[in-house]
Amino acid sequence: KQVIHKKFNTFSADCGTIDFDSLAVRTRRPGDRLRLTASGGSDTLKRLMIGKKIPREKRCRLAVFADRNGIIAVEGLGLDHSRCGSGEMILQLSVEE
Repeated sequence: KQVIHKKFNTFSADCGTIDFDSLAVRTRRPGDRLRLTASGGSDTLKRLMIGKKIPREKRCRLAVFADRNGIIAVEGLGLDHSRCGSGEMILQLSVEE
């Protein structure tokens, strides 16, 4: 059962989609992309943050969970659709303010 939090600070990702050797928490980088829905394409974090009206000074401080395959989730935005899953093992990622 996947829990969706309104503040987008807790994410449940399918462990089968994560490369644990390269798993990292970092800030955004130019060109980072995130796909939030199954029907939509990916968009840059910059565009998504502008769309969510996240202040410019806060954008560079948001936590980005990533591995060598790309972005897993971004604080304030959500989980990449490709990391959602129905696998047997779920990793819960959380950001506390």
